Amino acid sequence: MRLLLLSLLLLSGCGDGLEKTVNVQTTTITWNRSVPTKCGAAAPPFFGCADRGAGYKTCVITMPEDARNDTIAEEFKHCFGYEHAK
Repeated sequence: MRLLLLSLLLLSGCGDGLEKTVNVQTTTITWNRSVPTKCGAAAPPFFGCADRGAGYKTCVITMPEDARNDTIAEEFKHCFGYEHAK
């Protein structure tokens, strides 16, 4: 069931303006259920943050448990190699 949910999130139309830059097949995702206070070089406000480890082997998502579905989908996409289009 979790795999199905993740697949739906990754294939959803959410996160428009993202482009795949790295082909990530597998990663371990940890969800820190809190409001992010910083997110790399991004300027606030932001509603979620995905901090990818070396080689995308791990990814820590920081966002509240009640985050919007489109925010959840976008952060998961970041864990799988998607970046904001420039």
